Amino acid sequence: MAKQIKFRSPTDEVLHVASTSGHAARIGPEWRELPAILHKAAIAEGAITSNMSKEAIEAVLQSASKPFDSREAIKGAIKAMLEEDDQQENFTAAGLPNLKKLSERCGFNVDREVMQEVWKEVEAEAGDAGNTQD
Repeated sequence: MAKQIKFRSPTDEVLHVASTSGHAARIGPEWRELPAILHKAAIAEGAITSNMSKEAIEAVLQSASKPFDSREAIKGAIKAMLEEDDQQENFTAAGLPNLKKLSERCGFNVDREVMQEVWKEVEAEAGDAGNTQD
């Protein structure tokens, strides 16, 4: 049986989420379960999920006053994966982030194309950091 994902607002303000099928819910600062049909809408509104990594939650909390930036959450999760010892599990043989592991850390399904774009940004930032002169 799959683990039920819970959601909460990153602030004390209630988030209102709705789907095109007419389903709707309010998400406050307390954890609550939502029908699967509302999961994407809740994430799009900036809700925190119970399966997000610490880094992804921090990215959401930092941007709570502005719309949720999934690319920043993905970038934060990739950077955390790079800092861990278990590189074989976190990255593919081609050296790309493992999409399944990345999605688990972010708390939402990460699109492969977006992951590749963000991965290039992370690599470029790492290259720039290595090229600084004292």
